[in-house]
Parts: sequence; structure tokens; C-alpha cells
Amino acid sequence: MSPHYSILGLPVPRLPVLTAALLGALAAFTPAPAVAQEPAYATHIDRLYQGVAPRIAKWTKPMRYQVVGLTPSALESWRRLAREVGGRIGLSIVEDTSPDAGTANALFLFLDRIEEVASMPQIGAMFTRPEESEDAYLARMGEEFRAGWMTTAAYSEQSTEFVVQIINKAVYPRPGAPLFLRMLFVASVDVRASDAIKPSVMNVGPPRLTALAAVDVGFLAAVYNRQIPFGMALAEAKPILLSLMASGPR
Repeated sequence: MSPHYSILGLPVPRLPVLTAALLGALAAFTPAPAVAQEPAYATHIDRLYQGVAPRIAKWTKPMRYQVVGLTPSALESWRRLAREVGGRIGLSIVEDTSPDAGTANALFLFLDRIEEVASMPQIGAMFTRPEESEDAYLARMGEEFRAGWMTTAAYSEQSTEFVVQIINKAVYPRPGAPLFLRMLFVASVDVRASDAIKPSVMNVGPPRLTALAAVDVGFLAAVYNRQIPFGMALAEAKPILLSLMASGPR
């Protein structure tokens, strides 16, 4: 499949695009029992997929990323966590260091101003909604950027193909492991916030965890189990996910 656009040198396939701003009200962090029962898992899955297309999205190929806007120390933390999450899903999540960046399929931008990229045709191709005017697109991008975190993904019939996430550095002035873990989690599985089980990197509110919680490890392992193919309907996948999460990572 030949690329149609490039983002800062990265190819972006012409694919169906699902766009969403990750918004959440602040919520207090409270600990939870170490072991969650199946009903809690079921509610957790329902909330993770609330407002998301009712099917399983995941990578079936390595994720090769580029990161823009991090300090050297923060970038090293990102690389370490990317390796960890990659190990949990059984796929490589590695930095693309090729000279032309032509093989990268994930882009993570930490920006001071959305205007730095919003007017780029390549970003517009990923974030513009169907039949949205340019003025409406730019206004929405500004509003969503002020919320702090934007994400979009492109899919083929077999896999997640491309991910772009944009972080507002005014909202996250010192990005670190808690934010990086949540970003990598969402880049790996197309889900939203859930407070059904605590702690989790996907709990509502500011990211707090510096390591994946047990429920996060179990969920990633279940989604990336061979019994769950890309594109599987959530209604069909849910009983399998519950069984796999209850039995623990393999």
C-alpha cells in the first residue's frame, strides 16, 4: 500500500480514520482491591469501549514511532516504557531512526502551539472530520488542543496502520511516565477512560501510575491473545476477554 501523505517525513496511508479527543473530568484517585472479580472486569471493558466503535482494534505488526518535543531524559523514559508495553502485547514498539523515517507508523507530538501543525495538509488528512470546513476544523483543533491530548488512528482491514497523538505542553508541562504509559496504552488498544477498576492507567483524571496496573497487564494480554483477531465485534470478543483476564496473562 503506497502512502498518500507524509507527516514530518512520515507516510500516512489513505485509510478510514477514527478521530477522538481524549477528554475527562478530574477525579480523585482511590485504591482498589488487588483482585477484581469478573463483574468488575465486564464493567471495565464496557466503559473502556464506551463511545468507541464496537470492535477490537489492535496492531498486528510492529509499531515504529517518532517522538517530537521531549527532552533527552524524557525521551529515554518514553523508550523504556515503549519497550515494556511492547513486551506486554508481544509486538515491538520501537523508535524509527531511519534517515527518511519512511517506515514509521506512529507519531507522538509534544507541542506548545497547535498552529505548529494544524494547518499542515498531512495533519488535516488525519484529523479532519467528513464534510468539515477548514474554519470549523481549525476551531475544533484549537479547542481540543486546549484540553491537553488529541489522538487519531487509521486502520486497514487487518491492523491498526497509523497513530498520531498530540500533547499540549501547557497542560502537561513536565510529561513523564504516567502520561507516557497512558499514551502508549491508547496507541496499542483503541479505548477510553474507565473507573470500574482502580488502579488502572485508564482511570478518569490526570495520569498517575508509573507502571501498568494488574488490570492493564491483563487487558493488554487478553486483547493481543491469538483468540482475539483484529476487527472482532466487541460482543463476540467480550466473553473471551473476560475468560482470559480471569485466568491471567499467559
